[in-house]
Amino acid sequence: MLEKLNLSHNNLTGSIPASFKDFQSLSAIDLSYNDLEGPLPDSPFFRHAPAQSFIGNKGLCGDVQGLPPCSSSPTRKVGRGTKNNVLDAVIPIVGALFLLSVFACIVFFCYKRKKNTKKGGKDKIDGSYSMWNSERKIMYEDIVEATNNFDDEYCIGKGGYGIVYMAKLPSGLVVAVKKLHPPEDGKSIEEKLFQKEIKELIEIRH
Repeated sequence: MLEKLNLSHNNLTGSIPASFKDFQSLSAIDLSYNDLEGPLPDSPFFRHAPAQSFIGNKGLCGDVQGLPPCSSSPTRKVGRGTKNNVLDAVIPIVGALFLLSVFACIVFFCYKRKKNTKKGGKDKIDGSYSMWNSERKIMYEDIVEATNNFDDEYCIGKGGYGIVYMAKLPSGLVVAVKKLHPPEDGKSIEEKLFQKEIKELIEIRH
């Protein structure tokens, strides 16, 4: 039943509630000299209201004489609506950059891993007493400790080139370890056969 509303000179901030358009009995309103912003409620009453009712509010806009249109307001105060528009524009850009960065990291690590794999395939077995796979490096000292210096208790088989031991490493990983020995006929182990056997063992995670 409200007919006249005067809220001028009250230092009000924010936007005019859209529910004001439902005030059917409202015949006069004065919201001048506040700090209001945003569009006027979409109703014939506000569209035909005098400009004096809204002067002194630098952030208001709407289809009223004396106010800038909301779509191209040069003097509209930066408020929540503007911040939301900025966020709507920035978030997709940030998201795209993030996804691009993740993709670049994946490509980089895949390339580096592939390069290391190729490089590792060319290296010969050296005297560091270590074995390599795609997950971890197992040191010779750990194997010696796990098999109690290659005690017969841990022997699980014998082959042409050596004895196979079972070793449970500190990490909990259980592996089969072959300790090489020269053939009984006194001949040296043929390198090509040796490399072939090592390759087969690696491929079956022996």
